[in-house]
Amino acid sequence: MPPAPGVRLTIVPGRFAIGSARFDDRAGVDGWLRTRGERVAAIDHCASSGVTRLPWAVERYRPPVDDSIGIRSMAASHPERGGLAPADGHLATDAQGRSMIP
Repeated sequence: MPPAPGVRLTIVPGRFAIGSARFDDRAGVDGWLRTRGERVAAIDHCASSGVTRLPWAVERYRPPVDDSIGIRSMAASHPERGGLAPADGHLATDAQGRSMIP
């Protein structure tokens, strides 16, 4: 069964992002997801954003038993880290931040 569609959460030092939406804290991410009925399908994590944020996000947004969540670590020098947008086409998101992973 193919994974259910969802959004890509990007974690960088001091903030989170889903598509073009930016959040300073975890509560903002939770509220955005809840009001739109979305789920996290993939996470981009900058290595310099701290060790507690990735485990928190994986635990908080773990998928149903029959699904998976994609995780990608980005180096602090990754060219798109500051802009929060993944550079690889297969990691793209649509305007609402939904993951477009095949």
